[in-house]
Amino acid sequence: MIPAFRYACCMLMAVLAVQLSFAQVQGNLISQAEYEMSRGRVTAAIDLLNAAIERRPGVKRAYLIRGIAKYQLNDMVGAEADLNVAIEANPRNHEAYLYRAESRFATQRFNEGLADLEFAMKIDSTDIRLYTSMAVANMRLDKSDQVISTCDN
Repeated sequence: MIPAFRYACCMLMAVLAVQLSFAQVQGNLISQAEYEMSRGRVTAAIDLLNAAIERRPGVKRAYLIRGIAKYQLNDMVGAEADLNVAIEANPRNHEAYLYRAESRFATQRFNEGLADLEFAMKIDSTDIRLYTSMAVANMRLDKSDQVISTCDN
């Protein structure tokens, strides 16, 4: 009985160790991708995020970061697709709405982008990037009264 129990304990510990190391690798890929982006190496970051998603598609943070990276590379369709996944996973992530709005502005879909920004402002009204983006979008649409209103907030 003791050897069987010891064997079961060893197997359980081995399984837990494998799961822990998998989670560490996953986290390291995402952290490394964030580091690469901070250094301006966006393509390298996307490669790391692709690997993270391939290993574990359920890691939604990777989609947010990859969406931002694709936006930085002017891949607006890819950015929006990844940001949609990030929003679906966490509908309270104002940053995902901000970058989706920016990608929509870049593809001349201003009303959709403005709706994203308005929703993001309801989530986090302290992020100055939201107000800046809203003011720029309203200037592009020749809505000077809205630009002033946005800046007054």
